[in-house]
Amino acid sequence: EIEIVTEKSVTPVSDNDGWIDVLHDWSHPYGPATANRFGMIDVIRRNGNFYTGYATEWDQSWVQENDPLDIVKYRKHHG
Repeated sequence: EIEIVTEKSVTPVSDNDGWIDVLHDWSHPYGPATANRFGMIDVIRRNGNFYTGYATEWDQSWVQENDPLDIVKYRKHHG
């Protein structure tokens, strides 16, 4: 018996909406240079939650540890 579990993001993610994947082996307690240049950004955490803020606000959440709070995607905030 095989059980398939999928997580749904609170924000639809498509190829053309500006989302950038965080590298699966990112091990730094800060965001990629691109995220820092964007200023205000939107992020999606591994648990599917969506947040808006500055790349410097999350520190350890950038480190990819397979934790629910890891940031897995980001994009420039348009608001």
